[in-house]
Amino acid sequence: MRQIYWFIALVAGALGYKIWTSPEWQVAIESTALEIARPVAIPLIHLINAPAFIYVLSILLLVAGVVACVAYWMRIVRPRLRALENLRNAIRALPLPNKKEPQPAETGLRGLGAALTESGMFLTAWAALQTQVRREEAVPHTPFSAFARSDATVSEGEVRGLMASLPSYFTSVGLIFTFIGLVAALYFAARGFRSGDVEEARSSIMQLLNASSFKFLTSVAALASALLVSIVFRYAQSRLRHSVGETIQLIESYLAPWREASGPIATGRDSLDRKLDQLTVAIGALTDRVDQLLGALPDRKELRRDAAE
Repeated sequence: MRQIYWFIALVAGALGYKIWTSPEWQVAIESTALEIARPVAIPLIHLINAPAFIYVLSILLLVAGVVACVAYWMRIVRPRLRALENLRNAIRALPLPNKKEPQPAETGLRGLGAALTESGMFLTAWAALQTQVRREEAVPHTPFSAFARSDATVSEGEVRGLMASLPSYFTSVGLIFTFIGLVAALYFAARGFRSGDVEEARSSIMQLLNASSFKFLTSVAALASALLVSIVFRYAQSRLRHSVGETIQLIESYLAPWREASGPIATGRDSLDRKLDQLTVAIGALTDRVDQLLGALPDRKELRRDAAE
């Protein structure tokens, strides 16, 4: 396999040297490339040089920017905001500790966990909070925002993918079409100069200047779309961060009264220890009962003597 690579590299080097040192080969390659590209390039250059094409392309760039903003808002931002609002409504409906009818802290934590699980958000933060509860056997004094910092679902709506890169894409596309249009205009201007006619050369210069003026419309439209996308993206991120912060603050305000009113929380370890203690007491009672029964039985020697008599 390596020998084939070396052979291909040797042939390519020989051809490159031959083309570099042979003007005839260069002229032949140039004429062949022009003959192949002319049927496609010439109509494309005429199309790009047409003002109607530039206008349509500029409108399409603007429409693409608007469509991208609407799709981002409807498919990502709006469902996220609605899910956060539903979660806040569910937390507001949860019961709070009552002095007249005291409830264990497990009730509040169970309801909060069910609301978070149903919404599918803050699950990592909730798991970290549960771990802290098992460790301290009480509602921890650590604020919920500290657990939420390491939660990936908190920044789920902050998608740094296509929407964040669209402004640079629009700008690049606008510049590409602008320079392609300028190249097409220069092509027609150069053709007028090659004719040798002064009037045709003057007309070509005027056409070049007129064409260059509207060739920049694509850049203007692309920059407008990029600016629109950037503004919508930043506004959406601001709304999402505000909604997430409001939800975290509401969760913390819900946990605060349970933290102050509740005592130790019975964890799974406490339940296991309690069952082991109950089992030990039962075994001790059973042992005492067996000893009592054995003590009530008559001695074996007395039984044998009674049997002999």
